[in-house]
Amino acid sequence: MPHIAHTMEFPRRILIGEGILGELGDFIEFPVGMRSAVISSGANVQEKFRGVVTSSIGSPVEWVEVNSSNMQNVERVMKAAYQAY
Repeated sequence: MPHIAHTMEFPRRILIGEGILGELGDFIEFPVGMRSAVISSGANVQEKFRGVVTSSIGSPVEWVEVNSSNMQNVERVMKAAYQAY
């Protein structure tokens, strides 16, 4: 089944979807002044891919573990994104 990704443009760019790890390299840009990225995922994805994704990006990455789709996790991810900018 093909994955579906959705990009949202806020003050920060957000890519949402399943099976999108392969798209991260094309999605992540580091414009002037932006020095890091925030990636949120479940514990299983982090366990399997954190090291390879972090080293491939070549810039600081903050990982935020999320375990459900709720406003508490949205707020945690947004807080990390604002601090990363």
